[in-house]
Amino acid sequence: MLKIKPLQASVILIGIVLSSELAIMYLIDSSHLRSILSPEMISVIDAVFLTLIAAGAAYWLLVLPLRNSIRKNSQLASAIAHTSMGYISYDPYLSGGTFLFSNEAFKSQTGFDLEDIRGKSFSDFLDGDQLKAITQAVKAENKLSIELQFPCKDNSTFWAELKLIPIFDENGLLNQYVILIHDATDKRLSGLDERKMLRAIEQSSESVIITDIKGVIEYVNPAFEKTTGYKVDEVIGKTPAILSSGDKDREWYESLWATIMEGKAWSGNHINRRKDGSEYNEFMTISPIRDDDGRITHFVSVQRDVSEQTTLENKLRRAQKLEAVGTLAGGIAHDFNNALAGILGHAYLLKDDVDNEKAHARIETIEALGLKSAEIVKQLLSFSRNQESEKKAVSLIPFIKETAKFFEASIPDNISFSLDITQADDLTVEMDVVQLQQVIMNIINNARDSLKEKGQGSICLSVVKKRCSDVQNHIISNLNISPNDEVCVLSIQDDGCGISNEDMDKIFDPFFSTKALDQGTGLGLAMSYGIINQHHGYIHVDSVVDRGTRFEIYLPTVSKSAQTEEIDLSTISLNGIGRTILIVDDNVCVRLSIVEIMEGMGFKVLQAADGYQAIDMYQRHWAKIDIILMDIVMPNLGGIAAAKKIRESDSGIPILFLTAYDPNDSMADISWMPKVDLVTKPYDPLTLNRKVAQLLSY
Repeated sequence: MLKIKPLQASVILIGIVLSSELAIMYLIDSSHLRSILSPEMISVIDAVFLTLIAAGAAYWLLVLPLRNSIRKNSQLASAIAHTSMGYISYDPYLSGGTFLFSNEAFKSQTGFDLEDIRGKSFSDFLDGDQLKAITQAVKAENKLSIELQFPCKDNSTFWAELKLIPIFDENGLLNQYVILIHDATDKRLSGLDERKMLRAIEQSSESVIITDIKGVIEYVNPAFEKTTGYKVDEVIGKTPAILSSGDKDREWYESLWATIMEGKAWSGNHINRRKDGSEYNEFMTISPIRDDDGRITHFVSVQRDVSEQTTLENKLRRAQKLEAVGTLAGGIAHDFNNALAGILGHAYLLKDDVDNEKAHARIETIEALGLKSAEIVKQLLSFSRNQESEKKAVSLIPFIKETAKFFEASIPDNISFSLDITQADDLTVEMDVVQLQQVIMNIINNARDSLKEKGQGSICLSVVKKRCSDVQNHIISNLNISPNDEVCVLSIQDDGCGISNEDMDKIFDPFFSTKALDQGTGLGLAMSYGIINQHHGYIHVDSVVDRGTRFEIYLPTVSKSAQTEEIDLSTISLNGIGRTILIVDDNVCVRLSIVEIMEGMGFKVLQAADGYQAIDMYQRHWAKIDIILMDIVMPNLGGIAAAKKIRESDSGIPILFLTAYDPNDSMADISWMPKVDLVTKPYDPLTLNRKVAQLLSY
């Protein structure tokens, strides 16, 4: 319908009335009605027609638009009353700006009814930037949409989305403002949750990948870039296959896809490849993302680099395995040493009873084989870390120089040998010189052997001083040092054949060797491992097949201490004539061999098979017993317990302990006793002689 303003309607109505009057007069004159009808009748007819025309025009121009307007206003009022949005009308001109009307929804939102806001303005409810923005919009007669905290009657606030809508009249003049208020609390909280979640993903230390249902990457977080080396623009639009290292077969990937396409989460370990080609072990979880209808639209993958964790777990398993093997080796060594002690003791005695040169030669062969076996057992004990070593504070550089000179002479001319101590400064390490030389010799020998196939190559022995902060955490934890201490790193590097990944986990196992049967016992690195652990150190190995191997030995440093002189007891002679010795050992063969050796030195000998017999024997003959030789590990009652009981009666009786192997660190258990010493089986009779002489000389 054509919209006509009220003034225009009035003018049109007057025009219609005047035009209708002229038309009626014309019709009356043209139809000669004046000659037929009286003037009064003509006036009546004119009035009737004019009234009808005027009434119709007035209805069409004024009444009908008014009815439509009233109906629309009634519909608008009903809509405003029943809407869930708060509604306020605002007159910007009345009293400098005032609220005129509010609906029930506004009251529900704020607690304010119409009487509370009537005659008030925005400044009664808002301040700051929000009030400034609204004032500027009203002044400019503009629309405005703003999110703010709107006050409530109970002095609380809520997040609201406020829309300011200007209403203009027919002439384009601002009539009033309609204000719509929507409660945006849920939206605001939802937005905050989304932002928090996005920040959490962006700041996560774990890689996050989001792909579409076909596996095409749509998003990666910064941790992904840091872990893989790929930038965002290098992976968007591609699939995670760019990270594949090839360690998994096609069936593995098909199983993965079958799981996630069923809507289930998948998790597992696999090896990925970085942009630079290096590989890393990661634990990955892939979960489906569903829309509101429950359909899978995307997948999210959370990946954690577990390379260091895997390395630590492997090292822990290796340490546990080595500890178990070491315990087994130590147990075998105990029984084996007892047997060797008997063999060597009787061989020693047999030489005095045989005059035949051929028999003498055979006895010496027995002794040589026994001593060689004893050396293997000694290596086993070093590996199992149950053999005490004599450590001293040693200036490392002179030691390394002398050691390098010694080994350089044994290296073939086709292999170059170099020493680098430029970064060593002045280091002091508490160590057993002989044992550490043994470790260096074992590793250099292996390096030399690895170069045989190439025919030429190089071996470099170097020493570097490092601070704890420059050493990996898992290495520091094995050294038992404080964060401010310094560490000595002794490295032996070759460019030989290298060690395969398969062999790397076994190199410290006793009796493991890749050499021919007649070229090695497989105890060299096992013994080296035990020695370095006994020195509270750590061995780290890096190797690449066909490129070479690098052994790094980490040792804690100590402050310099004065060297102490040791008394040379090798010249002390022993004469047992007139003296009595109590020999205690559960192994009959070993005990009888010691008895004969001691009797050969002039001693009168008493015997006991265990700790209880030793106590009984001492209580009956204490007055004439000068010294006791006693095994530590025996059935019924061990040597240390028996010694404690005997010392209750006589605190000054000398005791020489014998042991094939003591898993409880026997030296620590006897160190508190005066006038005691320890001999390890199998023993050299001359060593036994010197130890007994030393104790009797106190």
